Amino acid sequence: MGRSNSFSLFPLITCLSFLVLGLLINLLQLAFLLTLPTDTFRRVNYYLMYSIYGYLLFLGDWWSGSRVVVHAEPELACRLEGADRGAENAIVLMNHHTELDWLYSWMGADRLGVLGNCKVFAKDSLKFAPIIGWAWAMSDTVFLKRSWEKDKELMRTKLSTMFSYPSPVWLLLFPEGTRLTPGKQEASLAYCEKEGVEPLHHHLLPRTKGFAFLASLVDRSRVEAVYDITLVAEEHAVPFTLSSILLGLPTQGSVAIRRLPIASVPEGMDASADWLMDQFREKDRLKDHFLAKGNFGPQYREVSHTRGLASLVIFLATNTLVVAAILLALVLGDLVVRAVILVVLGTAWLALHRLTSISTLASSSSQGLDGETSVDS
Repeated sequence: MGRSNSFSLFPLITCLSFLVLGLLINLLQLAFLLTLPTDTFRRVNYYLMYSIYGYLLFLGDWWSGSRVVVHAEPELACRLEGADRGAENAIVLMNHHTELDWLYSWMGADRLGVLGNCKVFAKDSLKFAPIIGWAWAMSDTVFLKRSWEKDKELMRTKLSTMFSYPSPVWLLLFPEGTRLTPGKQEASLAYCEKEGVEPLHHHLLPRTKGFAFLASLVDRSRVEAVYDITLVAEEHAVPFTLSSILLGLPTQGSVAIRRLPIASVPEGMDASADWLMDQFREKDRLKDHFLAKGNFGPQYREVSHTRGLASLVIFLATNTLVVAAILLALVLGDLVVRAVILVVLGTAWLALHRLTSISTLASSSSQGLDGETSVDS
């Protein structure tokens, strides 16, 4: 059930508590990175990353009551409902159409038990961003510089170790490289017409060069599958935006999941680029079917899953401690302490409004081959 604007204090406290939690985790990550063996750090870091993601996940799963409806063919559906769901290294291909793609990808990863080990490709500038950027920098994120010669060497280095973790790793990719908009869709269709390429009606043409390079590098003895995930936002009632989530308004997205063995992905650059195009044609067909008939086809059934309690515990514990500390400081502190608290709250308020106005968290990184813009241009 959605909350009204009378809860305006909630986003402010939420933002402040996230800053406190995130910076504390950054400090712990740095300390453990410098003192623990690599495998031990990776085990510990899974839970540290989960704490950051889980805090934000609360906003979707619990505060707004947003819902992700997962569909798969029967054999895969049974696997996703079983105890071994997510128990393999994988590459994940997602479409990139809304502000909330990042949140829904985390909701799905949490239900599959791999949230703490979700890896991404991100813009190089993000590694300097406190909390998320710093956390990613200590978690084998590939930061792309938008220079193909530099980026391919970074990819080569990171991919050599990314899938050697003690627990399964999922690499999340958004091959469209940028969020779908009417203007970008029009430009994509015009390009298809000019080049004689079969058009996609619900997606942008994927940027294939980076994916093809990845496919040629990935250690296929460690990566078992590619999961193709097609998200369709149901926007008939609530806009699919970060503002809706912060206001406690429930969004709903339906997802079709296909599991493709890694052996089905060709190793050659041209062949794997064609393979990726084929997957996006199937994504287009699935989304078209859903928009027309409200389902992904008779061969798909809904996957049974539940939201996790961990994100609720993380959120409540963090906010309880932060609010208690603020109240204690206001009661016992002098005027200087109170002034500092007001400045901190004001800073959190400005950060929150900046976040909702430009959707920084949603669009600053595609969590995929976003840095490939210069590759295919």
